[in-house]
Amino acid sequence: QKMVGLPERVDIIVSHEAPLYFEPVVVRETQNLTIWTKILESRKYLDYVLNEVKCSKWFHGHYHTSTSGSFGDVLYRGLDIDEIVVLYE
Repeated sequence: QKMVGLPERVDIIVSHEAPLYFEPVVVRETQNLTIWTKILESRKYLDYVLNEVKCSKWFHGHYHTSTSGSFGDVLYRGLDIDEIVVLYE
């Protein structure tokens, strides 16, 4: 069931956290269980958004590392601190 308020399509999604489908892979290191659980819940919700809202590009920044890849038709990019990406359509 689709949540109320989510559009069917957007060009770009920008979020702090990344869906679980995207890099980086989540590894529990020093986070306490409460923080770890919140990270997983956030990323699982963004997986839901990824599956419900069609977009071509997704940017996120939580991990402060430069990563890129694709999932299906979506190109994603993790941004490092002070990283700027110029988009040309």
